[in-house]
Amino acid sequence: MIYIKEAKQEDIDFVLANPVDGAKNKYPKYKIIGWAKTGYIDDEIVAVGGVVKYWEGVGEAWIYMSRVANDHPIEILRVVRKMIDLAFEELKLWRIGATARDDFPNAMKMLVHLGFSCEGHHQKYNEDGSDSWCYAKIKEE
Repeated sequence: MIYIKEAKQEDIDFVLANPVDGAKNKYPKYKIIGWAKTGYIDDEIVAVGGVVKYWEGVGEAWIYMSRVANDHPIEILRVVRKMIDLAFEELKLWRIGATARDDFPNAMKMLVHLGFSCEGHHQKYNEDGSDSWCYAKIKEE
């Protein structure tokens, strides 16, 4: 069963301690601020994500997935899609941006599956000086 709740700090602490394959040691320590949700599959935390609103109608998404996502490749897409739909609705957004690190190709693949379009490459974008790709999704009317 898939469901979404308001995110709590202990949710993201769990995900940071139990990251999805490919993300180990790449997640910075993060404190939840603003709009954030936790996605569950069968009562297990699979992801914590949110949107930082830049200005009216536009925000930037972030998501951290737990190791539980490794066992649920189809369901994780459903969870994240539901979170994106909620962000568009609750925050009254028409555009959500997201970035994916060069060294995390599964994140890029997931964004494309979710309907995001690649908009370009950011050199030395991350705290550690690594590069990322920029993606965006426009709300469907």
